[in-house]
Amino acid sequence: MNNLQEINKDNEKSIEEGTNILYFHASWCKPCEIMSTVIEDLAEELNEKVKIFKIDVEENSDISLKYSIGAIPTILIIKNGEVVDSQIGVNDLNLLKNTIEAYL
Repeated sequence: MNNLQEINKDNEKSIEEGTNILYFHASWCKPCEIMSTVIEDLAEELNEKVKIFKIDVEENSDISLKYSIGAIPTILIIKNGEVVDSQIGVNDLNLLKNTIEAYL
């Protein structure tokens, strides 16, 4: 199973169980391009421990508003439907991985 998925209002409910990562980005965002590579590496390293959802803020503004996303790239760590941590901007893979693993 691939743990890196696109999310939209139709499959948004799938983040309510377990530990999930929401990655908010946009196609025109240069820092998001860098962070997308980190997210793909993170998906490989964490394999099936978490689901990682990519959310394009322009295509899914309702989800972005729900989580009050004001800057991108933004990563939210969700545990059982609740935001337990957030990261804004470009982050180091190992630091991000360690932060996420603390919530597993």
